[in-house]
Amino acid sequence: MATGDKYEGEWAQGKKNGSGLYVFANGDIYDGEFENGNRQGQGSYTWTDQSYYKGEWLADKMNGKGVYANSEVELEGYFENDNFIRPLH
Repeated sequence: MATGDKYEGEWAQGKKNGSGLYVFANGDIYDGEFENGNRQGQGSYTWTDQSYYKGEWLADKMNGKGVYANSEVELEGYFENDNFIRPLH
């Protein structure tokens, strides 16, 4: 973990594994599932500017069905490698 980051949650074989809460030194927060140390499964990430993503993660990236919102926009649909791909419908 980077200096100042904090993790509270489950571990397996020395890596974050299962449910956990990760608070980054800059104030960003991830609350969700981990696998082999990576964000993977269901989780929510909130940036310090209060924008957020709630949905599926794969290999530490927004990947699958989810919602991203900030003060100007809300995108609900499918994400791949941290990018919005298409809406649900």
